[in-house]
Amino acid sequence: MKIDIVPIKENYRGIGRSLLATDLLTKKSKKDFAKLLEMYDAYLMFLEQPESQNVLEKLMDFEKILRQYEILCEIIAYDTKLIDSAYGYSVTWLGIDIVHDCCESLLENISDRRVQQILNKNGLCRNTADISKLLPLLDTGDVMWKPCYVYRVLEK
Repeated sequence: MKIDIVPIKENYRGIGRSLLATDLLTKKSKKDFAKLLEMYDAYLMFLEQPESQNVLEKLMDFEKILRQYEILCEIIAYDTKLIDSAYGYSVTWLGIDIVHDCCESLLENISDRRVQQILNKNGLCRNTADISKLLPLLDTGDVMWKPCYVYRVLEK
């Protein structure tokens, strides 16, 4: 299982999102931007560590600070198999992304209306049958794409 803080900008809520330093700059955060950048650097170092409850709790602390500055984000947990919780934290289902090595999403930035009609409100598949419907509509190249189950991690 992998975990990350990701921005909420559009209806796509899969793994293809990344929190960037530029996401931290808002009207409300402008005066504390340097402090937020230091926290962002620490966040990037946490991502290099193996996933654990301690890493998740540090990410949750950072997410709370970001929300104070009205930076829209969420913590997600994702895996190629179903999960019930993330290190003791409850999760809520977002959908199934189609991924390569759990790092590249086929569904990110989809504009084809035929594809969008199949996806749920989070821009993800509702079930694995949707993947079979989508793959013929998408340019998959020679890459082996797999389902990845995506969840939002909830606070205790």
